[in-house]
Amino acid sequence: METQTLENKLNETRDTLIELESLKTDIRYISNREAEYFSEIIEKSAFFYRIYRNSIKLFVIDICKLMNSNEDFSLLKTLNFIQSNRKRIVWKRELKADRINELILKIEILNSEHLENFKNLRDKHYAHNDKKKFDLEYNVTLKKCWETLFIIQEVFIELSLCLTNEQYIFSILTTEPYEIISLLKYKQIKEILMTELKKGPDLGKLQMVRNITLGKKPA
Repeated sequence: METQTLENKLNETRDTLIELESLKTDIRYISNREAEYFSEIIEKSAFFYRIYRNSIKLFVIDICKLMNSNEDFSLLKTLNFIQSNRKRIVWKRELKADRINELILKIEILNSEHLENFKNLRDKHYAHNDKKKFDLEYNVTLKKCWETLFIIQEVFIELSLCLTNEQYIFSILTTEPYEIISLLKYKQIKEILMTELKKGPDLGKLQMVRNITLGKKPA
């Protein structure tokens, strides 16, 4: 029973971590000023700015679920469960008591350094609209977001490996949003069509492509 309970806890944590990794990928992709597509597609787009802002909101809300010890599926609560039931859990690889204590300390240190900032941002700005929200300093940067996520992933990966002998690599579970590249290609194609139009009105077979860019149904 304890083994199944732990597996359920880790499955919930895994799903949240996959979502967080996806959000991180989206945020990094949209905010990459060095990319070819940034100035052409992202920079002046209110749509992508909203995606960027809302992705950060979701990231902060979800990371708090894993850090805050009051949350049912926080890593600290999971580790405390393991500590109390270690000998009743069927492990694929032994997880010793000393190592559990080290992992608990690792999460406690992480929480002491970052949790308050994440919670204040979540509670004062994202989950609620606190009238004193600008009175607090929020020491949250994307770099700290990624560092925090990486440490949580490390702990989860070790727990999962010990319980199921399965190792997760979160970076390969997500893909970069191809829609942005598709938009860049669309713009490049449209520019080629406009160049051809300047040479003469007869586009030949390219007219069908132009109709698509104009929102017309292909003949």
